[in-house]
Amino acid sequence: MKKLLLVLSLLSISLLANAKTPQFTDYAVNKIYQGKSAKLIIKSDFEKNYRTRLKWALDQKPNFAGEYVITYWGCGAGCRVHSILNKRTGEVLEDGFGGEMGPYLEDFKLNSKLIIAHGHEYDKNGEVIESGKYFTYFYILEKNKLKLVGKEARIEPDFFDIYPE
Repeated sequence: MKKLLLVLSLLSISLLANAKTPQFTDYAVNKIYQGKSAKLIIKSDFEKNYRTRLKWALDQKPNFAGEYVITYWGCGAGCRVHSILNKRTGEVLEDGFGGEMGPYLEDFKLNSKLIIAHGHEYDKNGEVIESGKYFTYFYILEKNKLKLVGKEARIEPDFFDIYPE
């Protein structure tokens, strides 16, 4: 039994060591949208409440995945809410980042469908699953939705590393 556990442990460590961290180039986008911005499509109370900010974002150049704009605004006491809009269609993705719970957006590129974020892991009730555990999350854009494709444990950053002055 001990030998089996040892073999399984070594196999798990080997698989983790060989797991590749997603890279922006793994999810490259070759076409950048150059057309006019579509009219904002409002489908929710959130979009209605923030329509001025979202309309302003649609007037900006794409900054994610070739045709999307990622925008943010403060939500009080240092937190930020990030929304993702499609310039070509005017749609706001249901997925977003930030707020009081996170995850917090860390990096994205105009020519890639990969988003890197970080935060705690929460259960369906919004409670931290295990205090002291913090992760980097890797999402890709697929069919106008974000799909989690990876997660790596990391040290929780200091608040001012997340939101520099």
